[in-house]
Amino acid sequence: MKTYRLHHNLEFDLTRSVPDMAALFAYYPATGEEADVILKVAFQDGSFTAILEKDGAFWTSAPVICDELVSGEVSRCVKLAVLDAFTQMTGQAVELPWGILTGVRPGKLAHKLVDGGTSFTMLPNYLQEKYLLPAEQAQMLTNICKLQKQLVPDANKEAGIYIGIPFCPTKCTYCSFPSGIVPKDEESQQNFLNFIEQDIKNVVKLLGVQNLNVTSLYIGGGTPTSLSEKAFARLLQMAADNLLLPSIREFTVEAGRPDCFSYGKLAAMEALYNGGNDIGLTAVAWINPFVQPDYANNDEPPLKLAMPYALSFMATNDFHGYVPGVNDILNGYTKPDGTVEPSADE
Repeated sequence: MKTYRLHHNLEFDLTRSVPDMAALFAYYPATGEEADVILKVAFQDGSFTAILEKDGAFWTSAPVICDELVSGEVSRCVKLAVLDAFTQMTGQAVELPWGILTGVRPGKLAHKLVDGGTSFTMLPNYLQEKYLLPAEQAQMLTNICKLQKQLVPDANKEAGIYIGIPFCPTKCTYCSFPSGIVPKDEESQQNFLNFIEQDIKNVVKLLGVQNLNVTSLYIGGGTPTSLSEKAFARLLQMAADNLLLPSIREFTVEAGRPDCFSYGKLAAMEALYNGGNDIGLTAVAWINPFVQPDYANNDEPPLKLAMPYALSFMATNDFHGYVPGVNDILNGYTKPDGTVEPSADE
C-alpha cells in the first residue's frame, strides 16, 4: 500500500478533503514512521497550494484561489490542489464521475449555492468550473434542485428534526458516517438514551423560543434498529411524547439493516400508529446485501417488498381507504370488502 504523510499549519480540518483525493490515486495516510511521499498544503496570498515530495523530487499544484475562508470553500480548494499535485506526480488522469464531490448528498451543495444567490442558469457552469462536475451531472443536480424548490417551498417558520443513533451491528467498509458498534448491554443503551432524551427536551425548548413548527421527524444513524427492542421502543416513545406535534407531516425511521430488524421493533412502530382511515406504514422492504442474484438463471432479486393492500387500493381508486397498521400486516386483518388478509407467517 502506498502512503503519504501530511504536513500543514492551517487552522482547518483536512482529515476528509485530503484523504478523499489521495485515495483516487491509491495513496493512503501513513500509520507508522515511514511514508512513500510527503504532502504539504499551504495557504498564501489568498490561494491554496499542494506540494508532493518523493525521493528528492517535487510536484507543486497550481494555486487555487479561495473565495472565502470558510470550511466548505477551504475543502474545495484543498481538494483541487491535492488532486493537481497527485495528477502531476503520477501522470494519471483519474476519472471523476462526480468531480471532487465525495459525500452522499450532492444536492445539498446545489441548494446551498442557490440559496446563496447563484441562479439556476449559472449553476451548471459553476458546478463544472468550481467542482469539476461533468456537464451531465451538473445539469442533473440543477434540475433536481429546481424541482425540489417547487415541491418543498422555503418556510421560515418550519423545521425538520433529525435524531441520530450512531450505532450499527457492524461497520461497513464503504461507510463514511460517524458510527460505532452498538453496545450489547442494555444499561449502556439506556444510558445513551438518557442523553438523547435530554437533547430532545432542549430542542423542544429551542423550538418554542424560535416559534418554529416541526413538520418532519427523521430517526437515522448509524442504524437505529440496532438498539435492543426495549431501547428502540423507548426511543420511539420519547420522540412521540415530545416531537410528534400536530404540525408533523412526515415521520421516518431508518431501518436499513435486516440483521437487526424484528417483529418487536415493528410492533414498537405500531404503537404509534394502529391502522385505520389514514396513512400508516405503506411498505416494508428488506434486502440481503450478501446475495448477488444470477439473473441469467432467473434468480429472484435480493430486494423483497411487502406492500399493504390499501396502498394499491388508494392509488387506483383515488380516495382514502383502510390502511393496515403493522400488527394488521403481521397478524392478518379484514379488508373493507370483508375478505380476510392472512398474517405474515401464513
